[in-house]
Amino acid sequence: MKKFLTLVTLVCMVLTATVALADFPSKTAEDLTVVGTTESVAGVELADDFVVYVTEPTEEINAEVAAIFEYVAENPIVTYLPEETQTAIADLGVDAAALVGYEAVAVACDNYKAEYGDVSAEMTFATVFPEGSEVIVLVKTTEWSVQKAVVENGIVKVLYTEAELTYMDETPALVLVLANEIAE
Repeated sequence: MKKFLTLVTLVCMVLTATVALADFPSKTAEDLTVVGTTESVAGVELADDFVVYVTEPTEEINAEVAAIFEYVAENPIVTYLPEETQTAIADLGVDAAALVGYEAVAVACDNYKAEYGDVSAEMTFATVFPEGSEVIVLVKTTEWSVQKAVVENGIVKVLYTEAELTYMDETPALVLVLANEIAE
């Protein structure tokens, strides 16, 4: 059942990462993922023109999501990741083998300044994660970063590092959200 749910989830990810051919609007993970309040971890006031947002995936992100989709048809999603990323997930005290991929979105920012430092962004996703549940957020720029977040009021607070934001000001990053299987 877990592999089936992972497969279905990643099929949805791939479908949302491709261009819709229909001539009418449709809802995708990008449409349903919202970036809310952002704040500097250091307490620096963010300029009004600084924004973190969901954007169209690049060809590289589409290829990565397709590779993940193909891989998880036969394997746990976490084993797709580099060994150091798997170790970082295990170090968070979660059962890495039990994680399922639920979200894959391209995220970018505009007008980031180094003085902001790390920035947290409140995000809601197409998946409704149970209140109080822990999720693993992976951000891929040139490498994967790993963090654990707790869902509060349907919001996942994602921490973007200075290096990630500098990258995202030029090129979208891939954000994956993994969690234990959600009961239907």
